[in-house]
Amino acid sequence: MSRIFVLFSVCTLAFLLLFQSVVVAEEFAGKPLHDKDCLKCHGVEMYSRDPLFVKSYRQLDAQVNACVKRNNIQWTEEQTEDVIDYLCDAFYGFE
Repeated sequence: MSRIFVLFSVCTLAFLLLFQSVVVAEEFAGKPLHDKDCLKCHGVEMYSRDPLFVKSYRQLDAQVNACVKRNNIQWTEEQTEDVIDYLCDAFYGFE
């Protein structure tokens, strides 16, 4: 019985550590792209100015896509979504 418990505990811990690593990697996937391409034109202070220009996830999505198009940034759709998700998590907190 104790061997089963130990094996179950080890497997559970390994799964949790693996899941946490995947979540952290996904959470920060957009940061390097943002820092490389977005910060060429503006700083992060624009994300906290009052009043906020962007007030919803939909507006954030539209704004990032407009910047990508206007500046001819060569991101895939997935990379664009990563940047939007990064901005949402790091600065805006939209659901």
